[in-house]
Amino acid sequence: MAHLVNCFECGAEVSSEAGECPKCNNPIYGYQCKICNISEKRINLKWYRYLHYKDIDSSVEFFYSLAHQKCIDNISKELSTQYTCPLCRKYSQYISIIEEA
Repeated sequence: MAHLVNCFECGAEVSSEAGECPKCNNPIYGYQCKICNISEKRINLKWYRYLHYKDIDSSVEFFYSLAHQKCIDNISKELSTQYTCPLCRKYSQYISIIEEA
């Protein structure tokens, strides 16, 4: 049964069944860091880009996602030239951070 909840971004009262806040157009439960899975306000997360290989011989795929800066930094420190991605467990070459548009 639907009930009223406060939007994570702007605090407006919204139905719990709504996907986005009608006032600010953001997800009502906030944005989720793709590395640690903690919900945050959008302003606290950064865009980052990472390359994936499905296996060693496959083609490259680019992905973009939101994460805390500290989560990105922690993953970047742990990287060698090749590793298994902690997000999806696929073989990857590296993560590189991109700037906000």
